[in-house]
Amino acid sequence: MAATWLNQYGDAVAIARLWRLVQEELDPLERARLGLLLEISQLGTQPLQFRSIIQAIKPNRKAQPLFDAERSTSHLVERAKQRASTISSKWGLWCAEFDFKSDALRPPSWVMKHNPSLRLRADFRGDLRASVLAALEYDENAGESEVCLAQRSGGSRSQVRNALDNLELTLRVKRERIDGSRRTRIYLVR
Repeated sequence: MAATWLNQYGDAVAIARLWRLVQEELDPLERARLGLLLEISQLGTQPLQFRSIIQAIKPNRKAQPLFDAERSTSHLVERAKQRASTISSKWGLWCAEFDFKSDALRPPSWVMKHNPSLRLRADFRGDLRASVLAALEYDENAGESEVCLAQRSGGSRSQVRNALDNLELTLRVKRERIDGSRRTRIYLVR
């Protein structure tokens, strides 16, 4: 289901923020799992929105079944190896090929109607503005300064400043100087 969702709504993923989270919060095995998921999810899509992240992630060092349940016996391990798709073998995390289950997802009109922040990120096609908005919404203290927001969103300070210029122009964020300092606090406009 995760691969299906990413295949359908990958344009709404805040790519720079995802990359920061991958670097800071995932161990090598989790990174390889995410690499496999992202590569599968972008099959049949153009442009390949996750390409930069996939290229930076290393496959699992020791090939093994993707799912814990398949690691429980040598018979299941061998079966997983035999059924492994080409992509999963490349990532060292064996799983069989599968079809996306698009009919199991709500229609895009429903998803976007009920998830305004997702709709906004889709409008931005996952660019840095989407990462800035996601960081402000979900990361504690992200709006305390431009430096903090740059760290949380995955962009450089100048890139974040440019994104903020656009977001402020379109009334999505507000910047306020902190009394007596050069620091700026950033808020989402609701």
